[in-house]
Amino acid sequence: MRHAPLQVHVPMRSTACYHCGHVFDAPVKAINATCPACCKRLTLTDVIIKGQQSERRIETCGIVFVEKKSRLAAGDVFGGEAVEVLGELKGNVRTAGHVVIGKKATWRGDCHSPVLVVEAGARIEGFFHIVPKSDAHDRDVPTA
Repeated sequence: MRHAPLQVHVPMRSTACYHCGHVFDAPVKAINATCPACCKRLTLTDVIIKGQQSERRIETCGIVFVEKKSRLAAGDVFGGEAVEVLGELKGNVRTAGHVVIGKKATWRGDCHSPVLVVEAGARIEGFFHIVPKSDAHDRDVPTA
């Protein structure tokens, strides 16, 4: 007796490469992926900053989240889905999603995003450029 092959449905999500901007589907539970267009490795998980952290560059297709009383100093930050700051961030940010700066947050650096939410009481120093949602992946993807 011959059986039909087992078909497994893997839930997928749309992901944009932070190197080249190519949009492709990746498994929802995947931690890393390789862009099918530029063949570069991508981080898909959220980056949560607790305490104090210094990095040259932070890149993820997910969310970059800086918790209350936490500090992030980074040259470049790319959060594919969003960047949310409740603590302190020093660095230049690009995202195709939204940016939220909490009411007690401190932000020093430039920001390129299609959506910016600044809560009353936030302190900001830098340049904020709001880009149209359709152009966010095309023009504002950091180069490697």
